[in-house]
Amino acid sequence: METSPANPLFYVLGNCFKNYERDFKRKSSLFTEHFTIYRTFRYHSALKSICEIKLSVKLSSPQAFRIAKYLLEHPVTYQRQTHRDLGISLGWINTVVNSLYETGIVRKGKWRRIELEDPYALLDLLSWQRPLQRLLEATIRLELIDIASAEKNVREICVMARLDYALTAFSGLSRYLAYYITFPTVHTYTNNPEQLTQLLPKGHGPITVEVLSTDYPDILKNARNINNFSVVDPIQVVIDLFCLGSTGRDAATKLYEMIRSEQQKTT
Repeated sequence: METSPANPLFYVLGNCFKNYERDFKRKSSLFTEHFTIYRTFRYHSALKSICEIKLSVKLSSPQAFRIAKYLLEHPVTYQRQTHRDLGISLGWINTVVNSLYETGIVRKGKWRRIELEDPYALLDLLSWQRPLQRLLEATIRLELIDIASAEKNVREICVMARLDYALTAFSGLSRYLAYYITFPTVHTYTNNPEQLTQLLPKGHGPITVEVLSTDYPDILKNARNINNFSVVDPIQVVIDLFCLGSTGRDAATKLYEMIRSEQQKTT
């Protein structure tokens, strides 16, 4: 024989509360899922719109790329200062700046002052127009089993063959910032991708080397010597990590924040 609760009203209210709580959790979960999908859709739609607007000025072209990189290095500058430092005509600088201004990436002030408002939108734009995959000349799988040995192998071959090279992406990042994720690929620019590809020993190990061509000469010209390795400059590492895709964006953001923090300390 079933026993009734001491107070039927509390029993009914308790069941109502449990049902309400279950429905609330289910609806909250659905809302979170739908909102995440909506937010992702809006982000990619906005990024696509920006890129479509900017097709008239390709930031992947050598001169426009140098201007974009200069703005990442100098978030507050002037058009004439940019002209003096880069040797690019004021007309071309003004065209690029106006194009970035229309999308809200930069802000213009008196005396042709330029302020970089949204560096990550600029990096997104660069990654869209200049994917690192486009510069890829060859992918070589080595017999080596760790990144450090692979990087040394690349350095020794380039030195012996008198090739110019510069590590980038995660191999460049590790020279400027300690990062908790390792990437099983060495990315390197070189002035002779075909020769480096021939000289690298082939194997079946877990480490690969991606040989990149330079899309503008300053990449190798501005390379730095860090612990006997030739490495692209920090801003170039940030750009290349973004251009690598979603894999490199978190690392790129951390490195860029470190660069901006150091800039603020010196000003």
